[in-house]
Amino acid sequence: MSSPVAAVAVGLGALLAASEFWFTVLKYAGALYLAWLGVMLLRSKGGFQLPDGGQPLRPPSGGSIFMKSFPVAVTNPKGYLFCSALLPQFIDPQAAQLPQYR
Repeated sequence: MSSPVAAVAVGLGALLAASEFWFTVLKYAGALYLAWLGVMLLRSKGGFQLPDGGQPLRPPSGGSIFMKSFPVAVTNPKGYLFCSALLPQFIDPQAAQLPQYR
């Protein structure tokens, strides 16, 4: 289950849809994070360096990709609002909640 879907399942989507304050907080947190990523990109040397042996660089690990992409996904309010608008159409309020999200 992706992070926006999990957050909507526990009610974060409803909180963001109902509270302008928390939506604004998440929106500005995402904007600050994206600005920080931009500054870090501008400060980086750019390009790819080959090791001394001339061997190509190994691809990044799944864990490092996750650690870089998770904050971007969590601070994007569009995913929460989309999932909170989409999921209620397929959820039966009388049935157990957890099995419906699998």
